[in-house]
Amino acid sequence: MEAAGQRLLDSSQAFDVEVLDGVVAAAYEPRHPERHVANAVLMKLREQSNAWAHADAIIERSKIPEGRFFGLMALDDAINTRWKILPDEQRAGIKGFIVNKIIRLSSDEASATRERTLIHQMNKVLVSILKQEWPHNWPSFIGDICGASRTSEILCENNMHILRLLSEEVFDFSKDAMTTAKIRTMKTSLNAEFAQIFRLCEFVLGASSRPRLIDATLATLKAFLSWIPLGYLFETPLVETLINRFFAAAQFRNAALECLTEIASLTDLEPQYDAAFVRLYGSLLTALGVVVPRDASLAAAFDASSPGHERDQVFVQRLALFFSGFFKAHLAVVETAEHAAALLEGLQYLVRVSAVPDNEVFQICLDFWHYFAQDLYASEAAVLAAGVSAASGGPLQGGLGGVAAAARQGGRPP
Repeated sequence: MEAAGQRLLDSSQAFDVEVLDGVVAAAYEPRHPERHVANAVLMKLREQSNAWAHADAIIERSKIPEGRFFGLMALDDAINTRWKILPDEQRAGIKGFIVNKIIRLSSDEASATRERTLIHQMNKVLVSILKQEWPHNWPSFIGDICGASRTSEILCENNMHILRLLSEEVFDFSKDAMTTAKIRTMKTSLNAEFAQIFRLCEFVLGASSRPRLIDATLATLKAFLSWIPLGYLFETPLVETLINRFFAAAQFRNAALECLTEIASLTDLEPQYDAAFVRLYGSLLTALGVVVPRDASLAAAFDASSPGHERDQVFVQRLALFFSGFFKAHLAVVETAEHAAALLEGLQYLVRVSAVPDNEVFQICLDFWHYFAQDLYASEAAVLAAGVSAASGGPLQGGLGGVAAAARQGGRPP
């Protein structure tokens, strides 16, 4: 093992991928007697400034997944720490190699399935490159990936994964990895070019019958929903499509409900969108009444002997997240006489969800009921305070009648 390590670390000798495979295999074998030596060799190899230069040979010629993964890690290290000092031709070579390898592997059904883990790791490396290059040095990326996605459903599926990873990196995980100016630039660019991404998602959801592609598209859409302009949500048929086509289909119900939960939980919006949230809530209740009759037992989803119980458990958990998220964000818009029946129906669903034998689901519901009880207490306290103020002749904003009427209707004081 020491001899193999010396050979790999000696830059004067040709790099031998077969020797690397032997060292990597030893490092990943828990009972190998020289495992600690193999790990030390790999660590020293990754620390070499030119380790990334062997990545293409490793990825192309390694016969074990762990070997190819080591090559990708070495390449990712270089992208994250040395990218700015690499010559232009080397940066272009790395970018071209990764893009072409991803396209080659993800354009064929057999290789896309066989090499799924490798493709996922290569997608992450591509996103690392995008964090360095896009938008200034690669302004055509969004257009390129959206255009290529229309040529092949298999390729489109992986491109959806790349777009999701990019959105997560920019909006969720960027704080500690990029400068504030870089984050702002990427967010601005992604917002400006989102129309192309949205049209691609609409195209796929309307035209594709490939389940894995639809799942990938819904997951990608979910990653965008917390920040995209509201016009894409409420001035397009998106919500209706999610409810009527995908929530209604058992195969996509959980993914659709996750998207709807993301939309229903949006806060701090202009009052002009209140009616849209009421429509979303009412449409979901109607569709839910078909899927889960009012007398059906939700606890049955947690019976391990029932078929499909894992998917049903996920559904119940996401149902808890939808109702709790919607009520926390938009309870006021359905606390009216007009929507009282729909409000009570949703609360009754949440009561039934609260009774299922699952700690995580119960915690979600408990958090909402704590919020709801606090809200009721605050409303009651406001009514009592208003009564005292009126009795003492003090000023009462809105008048006693408005407060009392709100209290009688179970609503909020004006």
